[in-house]
Amino acid sequence: MICGVCEDDDDGWETIGESEVLAADNELKDGEPKDLVDADGDCDIQPGVPLPEPRQPTTMERRIHDLTHLPYRPWCRWCVQARRPNSHHRSHGSAPQRSVPLLVADYCYMRDVLDEELATVLVARLYPAKAIAAVVCDNKGIDEHAICRIAQFIKDSGYSKVVYKSDQERAI
Repeated sequence: MICGVCEDDDDGWETIGESEVLAADNELKDGEPKDLVDADGDCDIQPGVPLPEPRQPTTMERRIHDLTHLPYRPWCRWCVQARRPNSHHRSHGSAPQRSVPLLVADYCYMRDVLDEELATVLVARLYPAKAIAAVVCDNKGIDEHAICRIAQFIKDSGYSKVVYKSDQERAI
């Protein structure tokens, strides 16, 4: 049963008469909604509370609100549109300020979840192109394969000169 004042229709759905709705509404005006007890099932059932009807503004209220749109009003389409989430404010990359591209490189260590051994990786990034190269090395320091790969990376970028920047590590 939906509530204690319902009647069963012939199709199995329960309906509520108008007098029962008014009686239930009077119970709700006292403050807290009152629980109804189902005599057949020994369970407490709380009747639903209807949503209030939205109040429409008068013409004068609408004119006054349209001057500043303050405070927010749900009936004002401009107030509702202003509450929508903004689109992303991504920065528009300005022209690069460097006359010569910048190459940044450093070592990092990687491993698979199941492995215990770390792999040494030399990672290089070229600005402003934002191109990245990574080379797996046997260890830090001079590695002919890593040198050839980074040299090829610089040649493939198309730049004839680059500025190289890294930390103070001797292995680099």
